[in-house]
Amino acid sequence: MALAIALVAMPLLWATPASAVETLPILWEAGGLTAGNDGAGQAARIATDPSGNVAVVSGPSMAKDLAVTSYTESGVFRWQSVISPSIGTFQGDWVAAAPNGDFVAVGHNVNSSGNPIAITLVRFGFDGAFQWRVDLGGLFPSVGRLRVDSGGNAYLAFNILGDGQDIQLHKYSPAGALLWSQVINTGFASNNIATSLAFSLDHTEVALTGDTIGGVEWITALYDTATGVRKWLVVAPEGTAALDVVMDLTRVYVTGQGNAGITGFLTVVAYDRATGARLWRTDKKPADGGSATGLRMALAPDGSVVATGQTSRGFLDWYTVTFETTGAVRWEAVRDGGLNTDEIPAAVLVLPSGTTVVTGKGGPNLPGGFIPGVTVGYSPTGILLWEAFSPLATVWVTDLPNGDVVATGGYDAYLAAFRPPGTTSGTMHIADLDASAVSMGRTWTATVTATVRDNGAALVSGATVSGTWRRGNVGTCITTESGTCSVALSTRAKNEQFTVTGVTHASLTYDPSANTDPDGDSNGTVITIRRP
Repeated sequence: MALAIALVAMPLLWATPASAVETLPILWEAGGLTAGNDGAGQAARIATDPSGNVAVVSGPSMAKDLAVTSYTESGVFRWQSVISPSIGTFQGDWVAAAPNGDFVAVGHNVNSSGNPIAITLVRFGFDGAFQWRVDLGGLFPSVGRLRVDSGGNAYLAFNILGDGQDIQLHKYSPAGALLWSQVINTGFASNNIATSLAFSLDHTEVALTGDTIGGVEWITALYDTATGVRKWLVVAPEGTAALDVVMDLTRVYVTGQGNAGITGFLTVVAYDRATGARLWRTDKKPADGGSATGLRMALAPDGSVVATGQTSRGFLDWYTVTFETTGAVRWEAVRDGGLNTDEIPAAVLVLPSGTTVVTGKGGPNLPGGFIPGVTVGYSPTGILLWEAFSPLATVWVTDLPNGDVVATGGYDAYLAAFRPPGTTSGTMHIADLDASAVSMGRTWTATVTATVRDNGAALVSGATVSGTWRRGNVGTCITTESGTCSVALSTRAKNEQFTVTGVTHASLTYDPSANTDPDGDSNGTVITIRRP
């Protein structure tokens, strides 16, 4: 196959703003209550589990700990779990969700001078219960990326001082056992830095990227996830930094800063997944930009590759480019929020609809000159569709099964949820009504327990169930993670009746026509309770 290298001066399609860009309101928000030592610390990353629950890793919580804080997809607080360092102060790095709802997080602790001195990997159960931790000591360590595969195994890419900085890749079982490890050292006293990880679509292979401090080499390697055997390693003089990686069925794509002479570009290099052979390289920067760098990338549902990064246009501005699998540019977009300082994107993802979502520090300024977090959505052709603003600069974004997006960043593990236009909220209904009666002498207590499920049969937490008793008394309750809640009434009547009049939720719509009761003791809307 012929090698293709493209140095693109003008785009095939320059994205232009839509005639009317919608500003999305905050759907719900959490954290961000205190910037002091009594908070959860600075948010680092956020992840979503298969049920739509989110978790933010942050630190230093309470001035020293590593915290993971979880909320439901509607913003209801679930739990917060913390671990303490053996020495120093924790800062958060990454968090990833396991298929069973567990969350795995990693952070590093620093000494009083701010130098990193150790890395800690920790796993919490679905309910926030501590499962295990692994402490990795060493000199000047840093974390590249954390991933969790479909079997619940955790993969940690990091670097730590050997004869120089060496890249390491560890695989841990769901129980925390080290299954295999690999090391990359490109030469004596080389300072090799781990930057990212990506799975193949079937999770049978994992790609790792890194670079060399003070050098111009990109490091890319592919491993078998079952055995840890390295299939290939490419160390190539592409530029100063290889920063992120994604993988499709046949290719491994890497982005970072590529160099041609003294000029830096947002560069994407494609490698053959089977052999590691370089298939093409495309360099991009805006026509009015002095240089550019690719920071993060994502695969779109149609197979295209999106890279976001920064470009120098006086100050740094956002720069996002979508590539075909051939390396051709589909569209590019610059976002300049008007700040008199640098604006830098932090994360990118592509929704099932094909909307590219980018988040990070951007303008315009908030009152008082504070710099907000900005989250934007581009159409599959690069049209700016919507913008959303957080009061604190954002560092990562995740999407939920219901179509919402949640961005995190700032003190006390702040996060904010937004609903992109066209998102269709799901429905919910009463899936069961159960009743009990307890005699209290001359009176008795009637209790009704409601179970709420969504249209996918998942239990719904954070739903407010309202109803009336026979004589008009109103009862309300809010469902927990079990999807249930109960109302009770003290009465002297021979029997009581409870009628569900409504169910409300932050992201779901009540569908009373779907109410049911598998026990047959109600119709899912009305239930009768007899005096004991």
